[in-house]
Amino acid sequence: MSKYTFLVAFLAVLSHAELSEVQDIQLTQVPIELEVQWENKHMAEEHHVHEFDRPSFFALHDYDSNGHWDIYEILKTYGMDDPSARDVPEMKKNEITRTILALVDKNANNIIEKSEFLEFEGALPEFGLGPGHHWDMETEYEIHHWEKLVSASVSGCD
Repeated sequence: MSKYTFLVAFLAVLSHAELSEVQDIQLTQVPIELEVQWENKHMAEEHHVHEFDRPSFFALHDYDSNGHWDIYEILKTYGMDDPSARDVPEMKKNEITRTILALVDKNANNIIEKSEFLEFEGALPEFGLGPGHHWDMETEYEIHHWEKLVSASVSGCD
């Protein structure tokens, strides 16, 4: 049976169904995540990590390993200390820190303790500035070069 024959048969059956039967049909929408969460995109593109947990995410972005994120670390995580962000207005940088602190800093001391981050059930928001670069240009080049080399050698293996 071709797909067109099936479609015509289906429509014929449907047209004979009583209106009350058709009205009883409930359609449910399946939510589709159209956008990958910023944290996942950041980890994949900047750290080349595709599976991680919240404690690891926090530790990786606690650049001075003191158990909390300060404003500098929040901005660095979003790539605002990278030379490519030099044209980002100060107002946008302030928006980033205010937003993150409002979401996560429950005791309002302008730092995010590890416990606060782990208790935070949401996701860090996307500010339309990309995944956030941490590395200098030389390191970015080395990472990219290494990935190309590994990718080429892996694809050559069967």
